[in-house]
Amino acid sequence: MLGSLGLAPAFADTPAAWPQQPHVSGWDYIVVLLLIPLGVFVLVWLVITVPAHRRSQGQATGEPWGDRREWFGGPRQSVDAADEVTPEALSASEHETGGASGRW
Repeated sequence: MLGSLGLAPAFADTPAAWPQQPHVSGWDYIVVLLLIPLGVFVLVWLVITVPAHRRSQGQATGEPWGDRREWFGGPRQSVDAADEVTPEALSASEHETGGASGRW
């Protein structure tokens, strides 16, 4: 019944005219499939992170964060420019079309 359903194992063998393939040991299998990709990963990771760590001066414990704040998609002047927005500018922007409330 299994043969009629296509679930029987295949009993094929390589043709006699083909050359015999050498035996692959377990160690060769581990080297090719695990150690080489892991080595490439570590190499790429080192190439990316080592220059950044060499340039970094670090931050001493207890010091406040001294880097600029970043607001992606915010005003182009700086993050501090958002504090300088007047109420008139806010009310004027409510009446403009665009974004999700835009009309054709």
